[in-house]
Amino acid sequence: MLLNGDCPESLKKEAAAAEPPRENGLDEAGPGDETTGQEVIVIQDTGFSVKILAPGIEPFSLQVSPQEMVQEIHQVLMDREDTCHRTCFSLHLDGNVLDHFSELRSVEGLQEGSVLRVVEEPYTVREARIHVRHVRDLLKSLDPSDAFNGVDCNSLSFLSVFTD
Repeated sequence: MLLNGDCPESLKKEAAAAEPPRENGLDEAGPGDETTGQEVIVIQDTGFSVKILAPGIEPFSLQVSPQEMVQEIHQVLMDREDTCHRTCFSLHLDGNVLDHFSELRSVEGLQEGSVLRVVEEPYTVREARIHVRHVRDLLKSLDPSDAFNGVDCNSLSFLSVFTD
């Protein structure tokens, strides 16, 4: 029996006594094992959507999962076209700053339809370096003409040999 930890102590004791854990972690019956008649229940956390409110753009919905970390939402915002220019920001829920390394299920008050605010933070030297690196990556991804800059061993003179 699989439990998610939100059950009375009596059920936990019953589950522990019902069947010892298997070494390989599989719930399949081996040869000679008797079937106990108990049903295996798998509990999955379903996703939900939150509204992201960033300065200068229209609010948008983002589908998230309770297993995700706040840092993953941060990365999604850095990858989106309309918010990719922001690299130093924090996410706020009802005026409280969300910890980057906490799971969404552990954030109190976060539920379907909650509004997460993107609040820009002041840059430190480290944050400025990360921002410049991010902007360079964005520019490189948009510029297919690395040959003009001689990047990655590309040059126009070398390409002209093969194109002629």
